Amino acid sequence: MSNNNQIWYYADGKSKMGPYSKEVMEEFLANGRIHKDTLVWCPDYPNWIPASQSSLKTLEDKMTPPDIPVIPVPPTIPNANPQSSTPAYSSMESCVSDSSTVSSQSQTDYSSVYTDSKKFSDKRNIQNVKPKKKGHGCLTAIVIFGVVIILLSLCGRNDSEQETHNETTTSAETTKAETTAESTTAVPETEESTEAVDVTPYLQAGIEEFSTGQYSYVTAEDLDKYGSNMNGARIYIVGTVGEVKPDQIQIDLGVKGFMFSNFAASTDYTPAIKQDDTVAILGTVSGYTHYFTGNSVSVENSFIFAVGSDAEQYRKDKTDEALSSYLVVTEDVANANKGDISESDYKALCKKLKYNDIMRNPDQYKKQYCKVSGRVEQIIEGFFNTYTIYITDANGNKWECSYMYKDGESHLLEGDKVTVYGTCSGTTTATTVLGKQVTLPSVQLEYIH
Repeated sequence: MSNNNQIWYYADGKSKMGPYSKEVMEEFLANGRIHKDTLVWCPDYPNWIPASQSSLKTLEDKMTPPDIPVIPVPPTIPNANPQSSTPAYSSMESCVSDSSTVSSQSQTDYSSVYTDSKKFSDKRNIQNVKPKKKGHGCLTAIVIFGVVIILLSLCGRNDSEQETHNETTTSAETTKAETTAESTTAVPETEESTEAVDVTPYLQAGIEEFSTGQYSYVTAEDLDKYGSNMNGARIYIVGTVGEVKPDQIQIDLGVKGFMFSNFAASTDYTPAIKQDDTVAILGTVSGYTHYFTGNSVSVENSFIFAVGSDAEQYRKDKTDEALSSYLVVTEDVANANKGDISESDYKALCKKLKYNDIMRNPDQYKKQYCKVSGRVEQIIEGFFNTYTIYITDANGNKWECSYMYKDGESHLLEGDKVTVYGTCSGTTTATTVLGKQVTLPSVQLEYIH
């Protein structure tokens, strides 16, 4: 089997997509369906590896030539040719020879000086100094001239290498620009072909499923608030597409703080649906996740049955009555929507917990909604307007409650009879006035009545 006919797979999350030919996989790399860090596999590899480490080639790999090599230029040796017309000395031997000749002539010219005793000292100085001055001047000139020639040669070499480097860089930039221009030119063709796709065949299965009448409309606000109650509910909703994958559509339902919701689909809508399209989509709720930044709903067996202005016709102002049994405040709903639950709904969740049960299994009752009725025995003021309130119930059991008063709210006094509502924190250890350590049930209060 040739390399181009090998079967290839790529990983999309936990899903294995394929098989595809090598040629198709390289097209996926080119159009961005898969990336260099996407895990791929073919029979040549024992394990899954990133696409960048496989034999798959991107468009850039195919079209970008290798860098032009830089050939080093050897330095030029000055005056290496013995036939050079340069008037300088061709070698150190000729220079020394000339220097000796000058010295000899100087000695002959001044031989008569020794007959004059009065001028002997001056002539001896001239004899010793003048020949030495001519000889050393010649050597110095040769050295300076040689250094200048070497420096000029090195500068010429550097200029040559810089020109070669500039030519190489310019050639590479030109090739890259041509490749980018070709890629840019191809984009409008892709967009035109995408817009020309007829979406009707992709909607047919969704239209048939919607016509069964088994699905009810839910508003984005209700799905955000009550989604944790709605597992198994068959719903449809209108939203904006955030991302389209072969087996999943991410929908932005437009609620502040609402995460993208994932609609799993068996139909590949990528050829017909694109980001920011408005769609009417149906499915069965299969999960709900609360994040710090918002809530996300998972829906399975999903189908798109309308797009654009046709989808807007299915939008409603309120949730269908058929889903009213799901629209109730439960502990899960309250936990996911803290601060967005009414006082009456919150109090309805709170139940009386048994003192001994909490003392025996404190961790089991943590975060459970509860209420305590009794008499205020002691109040201790803390920091930042927080108070610790000790309440004794009808059985004489003492509870430690923490509370922060709201602006303008009346404060409790010792001896008041109250019913308080909040969440159980397990147990806590307190110290009595006599210094004794006692363990009490602990409640974080939300409301006092």
